[in-house]
Amino acid sequence: RAKWPSTSWVYNSKWQIFCDWCVSRQANLSCPSLSLVADFLLFLFKQKHCSVSTIKGYRAALANILKFSGGPDFGSDPHLSDLIHYFELQRPVSHALMPKWNLSWVLWSLSKPLYEPMCAASFDLLTMKTVFLIVLASVRLRNELHALYLSWMPSFW
Repeated sequence: RAKWPSTSWVYNSKWQIFCDWCVSRQANLSCPSLSLVADFLLFLFKQKHCSVSTIKGYRAALANILKFSGGPDFGSDPHLSDLIHYFELQRPVSHALMPKWNLSWVLWSLSKPLYEPMCAASFDLLTMKTVFLIVLASVRLRNELHALYLSWMPSFW
């Protein structure tokens, strides 16, 4: 209960991805080794092309879950820290000068044709507009929006 429900949900989804990866390689999940976790992080970096911040999120999730199950503490392991530092050197973060999306522009767009007038809009577009506005009005934290996206969006599209 020390974490937001959405954080727990994201951690559990990351744990499930790790478990699936381990099963596909017939790895032992009862007590994952440092080399297994490092191989998984390398897989995320090289094959899945995940960003360094995403990989850090996986490390935090795995460390948190394994810590409470009596496993080793990978959250402060210096070898994994060095590996993540290597990722940062290989794929430096580029800061965008412009935001990825502009809420004012999105809201303005929702008031234009395709979405308005409502009698001319398709049911699918009105549904997406309604869901977007409800989600925007109801989330308190960005990670809640991310958790909602992970649990709901793939089945919607």
